[in-house]
Amino acid sequence: MMFRFISYWIIATVAIFASMPAAITQMINESQIPSSAISIYIKESGKWGKTIVSHNAQVPRKPASVIKIATTYAALLKLGSGYRWKTQVYTNGRIRSGVLEGDLIVKGGGDPALGNDDVAKIANYIKAQGIHTIKGNIVIDRTKFNVPPQSSARFDNYPYSPYNALPDAMMFNENTTKITITPSRGRFSVSQSFDDKSVKIVNNLTPVSTPCKGAQSWPKININQSAFPSVVTLQGQLSTRCPQRDHVHIVTRSYYAFYYALRNGLKKEGVGVSGGLKFAPLPKGAKKLFAYHSKPLSEIIATTNKNSNNLFARQIFLTLGAKVYNAPSTLESSRKAMKEILSRSGIAGANSLQADNGSGLSRSASSTAIAFGALLEHAYSRYKHEWLQTLAIAGVDGTIKTRFTAQRNRAWMKTGTIKGVRNIAGYVQDNSGKVYIVVLLIESGHQRGAWLQDRIIGWVANGASQGSRVKSAIAKTTSATTPIATQAQAPSGNYYIQVASFRKEPNKSFLDKISSHHLRYTIYATPQGKKLLIGPYKTQNEAKNALPSIRQNLELNAFIVTW
Repeated sequence: MMFRFISYWIIATVAIFASMPAAITQMINESQIPSSAISIYIKESGKWGKTIVSHNAQVPRKPASVIKIATTYAALLKLGSGYRWKTQVYTNGRIRSGVLEGDLIVKGGGDPALGNDDVAKIANYIKAQGIHTIKGNIVIDRTKFNVPPQSSARFDNYPYSPYNALPDAMMFNENTTKITITPSRGRFSVSQSFDDKSVKIVNNLTPVSTPCKGAQSWPKININQSAFPSVVTLQGQLSTRCPQRDHVHIVTRSYYAFYYALRNGLKKEGVGVSGGLKFAPLPKGAKKLFAYHSKPLSEIIATTNKNSNNLFARQIFLTLGAKVYNAPSTLESSRKAMKEILSRSGIAGANSLQADNGSGLSRSASSTAIAFGALLEHAYSRYKHEWLQTLAIAGVDGTIKTRFTAQRNRAWMKTGTIKGVRNIAGYVQDNSGKVYIVVLLIESGHQRGAWLQDRIIGWVANGASQGSRVKSAIAKTTSATTPIATQAQAPSGNYYIQVASFRKEPNKSFLDKISSHHLRYTIYATPQGKKLLIGPYKTQNEAKNALPSIRQNLELNAFIVTW
């Protein structure tokens, strides 16, 4: 415990005294987002890696979906990458001549990804046990998780959107219903993937022959869950020129849908069921037929992080509670379990993580940039590539498939967005191959939050961070008519325009090109290399006026810095 306290104090102390690079200050100013609403933590990976930026890094912020890295990493530590959830099937009666004289019992294990194909296999496995008739009921045991009866978190004004789905031990199809609308001969047919009697669909669509645009391109969908079955009413004008479309919403409860999917699967296998549906804990003396295993945890957490799947995160979170404190798990036991797992692994600041439900769809969850930084450091040092591949990859997949295209395959991130919050955290590799931990938490509704993130991550990837840790006492200054002279001080003046950075000496032809434009420049040395600065300019407006010409004639990515 003392070691963890000391290590956290060291990390915090180093971060507090890390200077703010002028380029970052300029980016924040240009974004027009209040500096107080921004937390930044950038550090070279590795135990002795330098902290490049630490700005408001200890201020608690709403993490949004970035909290998923805490949920999924705790699961990786506790359960292991090969962990699989089990959906177990039992009987409580004898099987004679293919007839089960009793109930078929399904014990839900919390498998996040259990779906139609899995249920078809479960039905096939039941038949393979020699059963062709079930005289009793299908009993579902949902006791692994102690969760509210609601199907939707109702976090916002879109309660039936899939991201609002709530967890359950008997999860199925991510607690959603897919309705397919198909145009045919001037009318519309409506279907589901199986005969789910917990959902009633009322088709009141009015076909029109207008182009598939505007109000005629999507149906109006009304969902009523006040009675059983839930009712979905499709209404409004819809163009018959629209293609077949799937509409996925939270409509029924996952356990009802599982029951009807299983009955449908058993029917296809030629297995009859005489009874109905009951919910009860697994009775003593029940005989286990088999266990159906999920995809491995490594695949589940990759889907969770890359696509920011809230339901998967909630299922994983409750699984941690059951693993550490036994079933039935609750939100409270899961919160304790996550903190305990991360703290015992020596992750500094783990106790400051307030995960709420583990998904980030919350306004009571909180964390600091420095705590996320410590977690990312631990995960990278322990799992390296295996962990990186669970995050969205720049320009490749997940929530940043179309972002950071200039850093394709060189940034691995987890994004997080709710109203008034724009966050991102993960790893960036610079041009030299060095990997940096980057955490950017922005609590502002300002539309330039993503712009600021893109600029900072680009700055790190381009290697600018290498010259930002320590200011050198040696600089060289010149003008178009004066030879380079050594100064034992930092460049003076309020504003400069940085046009390049070099590991050794700047290219002479580039210096000649600057001189040809009659610009005064400074070569500013740092332990990691040299920066080429044009200026000084007495005011920011002077620098801004000069910037377009410099970008056009010298360097497209030139930017303003202050000293």
